[in-house]
Amino acid sequence: MIANMRIFISYSRTDSLFLSELVPMLREVYGHDSVWYDGNLTGGDEWWAVILREVKQCSLFLYLLSDQSTHSKFCRAELAEAFRLRKRIIPVVCSRTRIPHELNRIQTVDMAEGVRLSSFARLLGAIHRAGHDHQDTLTVPLSETPTPLPDDIHDVELIVDDYKKQVEFEVDSVLSTMVDSVSEQVIRNLPKVTRIRVKQSLRSGQSGSQVLLVDVDPLPQEAEPVGPHYLKVHSDSEKTSNLLASIDALQNTPIRSAMPTIADYVVHQDRLAVLYKPAQGGRLSAREVISLGDLLNVDLSSAMEHISGLSVLLKEWNSRPQKETHQPYQVLVDLLGRRRIHGDESVQSRVKRLLAISDEPLRLIFAGELLLPNPMAFLSHQELWGGATSQAIVIPIGHVHGDLHANNLICQRRKPSAQLRDDPFPDILDFATYNPNKLIYFDMAYLEFDLIIRLNSFESREYRKEIIRILPQIMNDDDLTLRTPIPGGFLTRTIPDLIRPLREAVESHFGHRADDYRVAFWLAAVAVGLNFARKRTSSVSAYDNLFGVMYSACALKNVLTHFGVPFEFEQVPSINWLER
Repeated sequence: MIANMRIFISYSRTDSLFLSELVPMLREVYGHDSVWYDGNLTGGDEWWAVILREVKQCSLFLYLLSDQSTHSKFCRAELAEAFRLRKRIIPVVCSRTRIPHELNRIQTVDMAEGVRLSSFARLLGAIHRAGHDHQDTLTVPLSETPTPLPDDIHDVELIVDDYKKQVEFEVDSVLSTMVDSVSEQVIRNLPKVTRIRVKQSLRSGQSGSQVLLVDVDPLPQEAEPVGPHYLKVHSDSEKTSNLLASIDALQNTPIRSAMPTIADYVVHQDRLAVLYKPAQGGRLSAREVISLGDLLNVDLSSAMEHISGLSVLLKEWNSRPQKETHQPYQVLVDLLGRRRIHGDESVQSRVKRLLAISDEPLRLIFAGELLLPNPMAFLSHQELWGGATSQAIVIPIGHVHGDLHANNLICQRRKPSAQLRDDPFPDILDFATYNPNKLIYFDMAYLEFDLIIRLNSFESREYRKEIIRILPQIMNDDDLTLRTPIPGGFLTRTIPDLIRPLREAVESHFGHRADDYRVAFWLAAVAVGLNFARKRTSSVSAYDNLFGVMYSACALKNVLTHFGVPFEFEQVPSINWLER
């Protein structure tokens, strides 16, 4: 708990109901006398002088944002005084409203849905961070004159010069083409830094968000050191509260030492810019880091070591998973989400548009030789599962990133050593889809699938020929950890070596639930393949989509075999994998 916490709440009378629910919960946490609002005023008090005194004495200024408070001259006067005294301000959105321009650079806490445990937890997290971040803040007021009592004639003047200073943004001509003007403007509004120098473009993720390695200079009153940080600009500012909640949750997991932390963030022009402090404690330089996706093409042996290190981290992250009982079809529904199973944007409809594969045939044959069940059919028609719908399996539930592709992993260029486990690697960068209650094998299957795609382009006919030959052996349920050598060339040997550590991480959880956990992994693989089959971006080819169907179908065959579900039917459309 933060010592000597004193919270001032500025609010409009129209938001009194919200206030009446919030104040008791804050007082339960921080103590009755630590939370003040003007309902404490008694008759005869020179009320404006009392308010000025309370703002001066507070360590934190909560501004309840609504249409009424943003237009209230008294609320604005209280806010002006908080700015004058350089108080730490947390705007709390209690109803949907436009954020005043002077608060654009300050992160809001969204409680528009009401005072609930989830939104109150976000507020407590913001208060905790604000209390620690502001310990060294300068106390010299911006103006020597206290804010006067507003009247009906004069507008309230907010002196917020320090909050309007733009960040110096330095980037060379080559990298400048990778940062659009809107993103640059968002970056220039980060509140805690004075200068950002772009050192390297790490990637542009599948979401389109640019990730940069930067050096930063902090504001004089901030304690963050100068050094390399990651900078990511999200196009969806609605992710803010989820991202911050995920970061807080991740710091309490067994692998927090491998996680970046948020050094600064800002919402501006409907975008979210986040500055991450690296997990390596700021010791890395631009020359020492690279995305795992790029490392695959630069130093394959080092990439393999990083994958082994990551597999260890994923096991540590979920060393004691919870166990839940589910029917197999419902596991797919949970992993994919109902929107991806029903409606115009479902997996089935998009795969039909992209690849001309419908959910009518029950089997598909790829390249005239690989006969597999059609996952679109089994996704659309639950009755095809037969008796499996009444059979339940125990699955391990725990922490899942949910988008664990190779470009979301930032590695050290130098080869890591298995002995240096006090310095974990690699960093996991993207937290937007973090979920603490999912089937833990989804991450392993997602990265496995992504590595196979990135190892070589499917535009190469030779690579497609290799994949169609070795995919049944890669997806062989009897050889989950790929110990049996697969005859062939370099790529044939490399794929099992790449993904074996992930499979070993899966197997490490088996124990007495071996059969259930094996089928749980294949269910995760079914979902991963289907999830990717529906994607359509500039970086995803039709062959990538089709491989998603093949990967999903191979995994589904293992699932159906486990439950004794027949899929021997006559209608078998041929899918041309080698020539399209």
